[in-house]
Amino acid sequence: MQKIEIRMVLEVQEFKMGFFDFIRNKIFTSRQTIIPSNKQAIGNLDIRGSLCTLTSQQLIEKYFTNQENTFVVDSQYGVATKGWFEEEMFKFFEDEMKRRDIWKYSESNDCDNFAWEFRNCCNWANALDGEIPSIAVGTIYYKQDYGSGHAINIAIVQENGSLVKKYIEPQSPDFVTLTESEEKSIIFVHF
Repeated sequence: MQKIEIRMVLEVQEFKMGFFDFIRNKIFTSRQTIIPSNKQAIGNLDIRGSLCTLTSQQLIEKYFTNQENTFVVDSQYGVATKGWFEEEMFKFFEDEMKRRDIWKYSESNDCDNFAWEFRNCCNWANALDGEIPSIAVGTIYYKQDYGSGHAINIAIVQENGSLVKKYIEPQSPDFVTLTESEEKSIIFVHF
């Protein structure tokens, strides 16, 4: 068997400033609103005021009947308000994707890429501020009523005093509704 060596070449700058500073400077060089302090989330995406928490067990038991295809990897999740998504996150995501010149749909940048990017973007706030649990946003794969497979996001959000499951089309970005048959066709859920 042939031995394969994989090397990761990193700039010396990474070692001087720390991983998150390096990533912030490398990816967000044109954006000046990134994490001025440990107590603030990305730019205007300060989620702290609209966050409650949910354990992974609560997430599975309340929102997913078919646990076989549901992967919940963190022990606790932060649940943001519906308004946080509508007023802040959707615009931030679209602006960030456009800034990185990856907003256009293509065969190599299709629905699953958008869904994973949206999930990741929602969690940048907690990744850069270790006190916030992962945001309760996941990626799902399902079969649309007209036949083709599709990937979108799922989120548990606070709405009118309750925690509710919402679906998000990240290519819009906006909340969407799945039909009963589409919900039953979900084959993969990853939080």
